[in-house]
Amino acid sequence: MGNRAWIARCTGVLLILVPFVPVSTDGFGYIPPAEWLLGLAIFGGIAVLIARYLPAIPDAFQAGAVALNGRVLTGGRLPLAALAILATLLVLTSRVAFQHHPLLVDAVVQMFQAQIFASGHLTAPAPAAEGFVATQHMLVVDGRWFAQYPPGHAMLLVVGILAGVPWLVPMLLSLGSAWFLYRFAAETWGEATGRGVLLLIPLAPFFWVMGASFMNHVSCLFFVSGFLLAFRRWEMGRHSAWALVAGLAIGAAGLTRPLTALAVAAVFLPTGLMQGIRSRRITSVGLAAIGGVAAAAVYAAYNALTTGDPMVPGYLSLWGAAHGVGFHLSPWGELHTPLVGVYNEIVDLSLMSTFFLEWPVPALLPAGIYLALAGGDTWDRRLALAFIAVPVAYLFYWHRDAYLGPRFLYSGLAFLLPLTARAFLAIQRIGDRAATARRGAIMLTALSFSYAALYAVPNRLSGYAGSFSSMKISPRTMEAEAGISSGIVFVPVSWGNRLLARMRQAGVSASTAESVYRRADHCKLEQLLRAGLAAGWDADRIESEVGLLGEGGVQLEASSPNGDPTLRLTPGVPLSGICSAELEHDAQGYTNWLPYLLYNGPGLDSGVIYLRDLRDLNWQALELYPGRPVMVLRPSGLEPVTGVSSGG
Repeated sequence: MGNRAWIARCTGVLLILVPFVPVSTDGFGYIPPAEWLLGLAIFGGIAVLIARYLPAIPDAFQAGAVALNGRVLTGGRLPLAALAILATLLVLTSRVAFQHHPLLVDAVVQMFQAQIFASGHLTAPAPAAEGFVATQHMLVVDGRWFAQYPPGHAMLLVVGILAGVPWLVPMLLSLGSAWFLYRFAAETWGEATGRGVLLLIPLAPFFWVMGASFMNHVSCLFFVSGFLLAFRRWEMGRHSAWALVAGLAIGAAGLTRPLTALAVAAVFLPTGLMQGIRSRRITSVGLAAIGGVAAAAVYAAYNALTTGDPMVPGYLSLWGAAHGVGFHLSPWGELHTPLVGVYNEIVDLSLMSTFFLEWPVPALLPAGIYLALAGGDTWDRRLALAFIAVPVAYLFYWHRDAYLGPRFLYSGLAFLLPLTARAFLAIQRIGDRAATARRGAIMLTALSFSYAALYAVPNRLSGYAGSFSSMKISPRTMEAEAGISSGIVFVPVSWGNRLLARMRQAGVSASTAESVYRRADHCKLEQLLRAGLAAGWDADRIESEVGLLGEGGVQLEASSPNGDPTLRLTPGVPLSGICSAELEHDAQGYTNWLPYLLYNGPGLDSGVIYLRDLRDLNWQALELYPGRPVMVLRPSGLEPVTGVSSGG
C-alpha cells in the first residue's frame, strides 16, 4: 500500500461521509441525509437478508460475473458492444430528452460562438441595437461581438455545424472519453479492469446524460481522459511523444475549462516532473511542457485578438475582476467566502452521490469504502487525489449550479469511474471468512442498479423531456407554416428580461446590471431607465444612477404578479402607470428569447430576424431592417402586425 495510503484512506472517508453532511438547500436533485439513511436501511436490509438466508442468489450473481469475465471480457466483442450501447443511450437522450437543442445559456452562447468560427471569423460585428439581442454571456468590444468563454469547445462544435449535425459532436466526444478510460484502466490494472470500466459507463447515467448535452464539460472530460491515457503510456516508458500528447491534452482541457485543467495539472505535474528526473527523461518532460504552453499560447492569442489583452479572458473583460477565483464580492453582488465555497462543494459532492449512478444509496460509497479499507495502489491514490482536487479548486469559484447534475465535477468522472470499477471488482476478492459481507455487497449492488434502471433513470429522463420547453423550439417550422422567408419577428419576453436588455442597451456594465437586477425594485429601475433615456443621459450617468438602486435590497415576493420568479417589487408600494402597463403587457404571455439567437446568424443577417420585444423601443429595430414584414411570436405561431413594416 505504501506510506502514502493515508491519502486514499482520507479521501475514501470523505466520500463516505459527505452525503450525510446536512446542508440547507433546495437544489434540484439534493437528497438529505435522512433519505440516504432510509435508502440504506431498506436496500441494505434486503441485501443482508438475501445474503444470509438466500445465499444461492448472490452466489449465482457472482458465478455469472465469473462466467462473463471468462467468456466475454476476454473476447473482442465487449468493447464494441459497450460502445454501441453507450452510443444508443447518447442518441436517445439527445433526441428524447433534449430534442438535439442546447438548453442552457452557456451552451447556447458557445454554439453561437461556434457559428462565428464557422463563418471564418473570431468575432462578429456588434449589433447596432444591442438590447434587442443582448445575451448574458456575450460581450461587445470595439464594435465586435463574441462569447466570454475560452475557444476550445466552440472550435469542436464547428465540425458539427459545418456537417449540419452539431448535436453529434458531444456524443463523439463522450464515446472518445469512454474509449480513453477503458484503455487507461486496461493498461494500468489489466484488461479485466479496463473492460469493467467500459461496462460501468453505460450504467452511469450522469456520464451519458451530460455527455449528450452541448456543455463544454463534455469536451473537458474528453481531454482529461486522453491526458490520463497519454500520461500512463509515457510513464510506462513508451515513446517520448506521449509526453507531448499529455501536455497538449491537458492544455486543450484548459481551452475548454481552465480551472478544471489547472486542478488536474496540479496533481500530475509534480508526479511527472519527479518521474522524469528519476528516469532521466528530462527531454520528454520538456515536450510535455511544450504541449501545455502551446495550448496556453493559443488562449493568450485568442484573448489578444478578442478582448485586446492576452492576459484578459472574455470572463474578466465582461464582468471585471470580480469574476475571477478567490473570496470576494461576486459579479452578481453576492459575497463569496471560504464558508460559502466549502458549502458549495459539499452540495456538489452530495449531488454526485445522486446523479452519478442514480442509486437509492449514495453512489460515492463503493469508491469511498474501497479507498478507506484498501488504501489502494499508486494509481488509486493519484485518481483519488485528482478527483478531490476538482472540488477543491472550485471552492475558490463564486458560482455553482446543478444543471443536469453537479456539472462542475463532471470531468472528475475520469477519476471516479475507474475507482468505482475497482471497488466492484474488489468485492469478488472478499474471502470466505466474510462470505456474508461479500454476498451482501453483491446484492446491494444488484438491487441498486435495478432501482436505477427501472425507476430513477426513466424518471430523470422523463423530467428532462418535460422541461425546458421554451428552449426546444423550431423557428424554421413556424416560418414554413407562416409561409415567410423574410421578416422581423418580435419575441415577447418578461418585464425583467426587458429591464436587463434595456440596461445593456443604455451601456450599463454586465456586472452592475446583474447585481442591481437581483437587488433593486424593478418598478424604480424601469422609471429610472425611462427618465435617463428621455433626458439623454450618457452611459456613465446611467451606470452611476442604476448602481445606486442596488444599494438597498428588495426581497423576492412569495408569488410574482406576472409569473416571473425573479421579479422584485417593494411590498405595499403602489405601482406607477408605467409599471402597471408592463405587467399588463406580460399578461398577454411571454417566452424565452435566448434560443432564437442561434437562428439569426452571426451577422444578424438571416432572412427572418428574431428580436426581443422591447415595446416602446421597437422602432429602433424597424429602422435597421427596412422593407421587411413585421410579426410577433404568439403561442399559436407567427402573427403579422398589421399596418406596420420595418423602415415604415
